[in-house]
Amino acid sequence: MELASEMAQIEKGELHVLHSWDVAMEKRLRHRPEVHAYYKSMDSIMKDMRNTEKAHLEELAEEYALTPSETHLIKGHPADAIPKFVKNNRIDLVVMGTVGRSGIKGFFMGNTAEKILNNINCFVLAIKPHGWKTPV
Repeated sequence: MELASEMAQIEKGELHVLHSWDVAMEKRLRHRPEVHAYYKSMDSIMKDMRNTEKAHLEELAEEYALTPSETHLIKGHPADAIPKFVKNNRIDLVVMGTVGRSGIKGFFMGNTAEKILNNINCFVLAIKPHGWKTPV
C-alpha cells in the first residue's frame, strides 16, 4: 500500500485500491437441486462474507486515508475481477502483493498473479512479502 500510494503521488496519478472476494464453489452449490433448501443459508453466508470483506477494506481505507472513490470491493475471483477492472478503468499500473504457493508458476509469482498477468495489458509491479525466499 505504501509503495502504491507513493507511486501515485510521484506520478500525480489516481490510486485505486481493489479488493475482490468470492466464496469457493458458490456456483456449483447454487446449481445443485439438492442444495435448493440451503439457498437462504447460502445468501446469508454471502452477505456475511461481503460485510466482513467490506469491513477489512474500510479499515485499510481509514489507515491510509483513502476516499470511498479510491476503494473498490468487487465480488469475484481476483484472476477474473482484477483484469476486468483494469480494462474497464484504463489502469496504467497494477501494484499487487503475491505469494507463490504451488506448481512451477507458484515458485516465482503465485498462481493467481500469473493468471492476472496473462489477462491484463498494463505495467505490473508484483511485490513479495518481507522475508520471502524463493524455494528454488
